[in-house]
Amino acid sequence: MGRATEGSRIPQRGHAAHPHLEAFPRPVNLGNMHVHASPGSREKTSKVLRISLFVTLAYIVLLVVAGIRAHSLALLSEAGHNLSDFLALLLSLVASICSRVRPAPRKLTATIAPESWPP
Repeated sequence: MGRATEGSRIPQRGHAAHPHLEAFPRPVNLGNMHVHASPGSREKTSKVLRISLFVTLAYIVLLVVAGIRAHSLALLSEAGHNLSDFLALLLSLVASICSRVRPAPRKLTATIAPESWPP
């Protein structure tokens, strides 16, 4: 079994010639895995989102122009789909910017006394 036959070019190997257990690594415990943002990562995220917004918007404009010139409803619908992607990226950018705002030094909660409610 371990030798090449006359008509074959590929040597035939026995089942024991290749290891099975070494091909599969041991399972990794991901129970305690978490990530902390490194300094400057928020600015990098904001920059990547702004570049993505620009590229997506340019692609939307290109699709609209091409769709109108070619009278293609498929291109116009693709532009509409990419518009929803653009809005999702914009929402992510707004959330990224809002996450930089430091909280107020005091609590800004309101309490209503039971005797004053309803007005």
